[in-house]
Amino acid sequence: MSIRAILQGALMGLAAALVMALLLAFLDYQLTLAVAVQNALIWVGAGVTALAAGWGAGRVAEAGGWFHGALAAVTLNLVSTVVAETIHAGNVTHLWAGLGVGLVVGLLGGILGFASQY
Repeated sequence: MSIRAILQGALMGLAAALVMALLLAFLDYQLTLAVAVQNALIWVGAGVTALAAGWGAGRVAEAGGWFHGALAAVTLNLVSTVVAETIHAGNVTHLWAGLGVGLVVGLLGGILGFASQY
């Protein structure tokens, strides 16, 4: 297990989360989006973030890209949940769903990142 790969993947996912948050904020500012559409876009953003975290970890990992990708995405999800709860900005009612999405999509991202090494 490579802690460096997990942390680098989590940082890549954090960068993707920043870009997705700015994009979603811009869309919400420019358009009047229904709450259901906002929720769907947030879940898509969570998936893209987990995919980026998994890909970044899988790209750096020497072996087990799927494992490192899943851990990077889950780590990013847990850290972001703790930060959101600390500043009272989050709602953890979907904690398990978010962890499940992070695990599965991060795993796929790790596979793609590991495969892109070769």
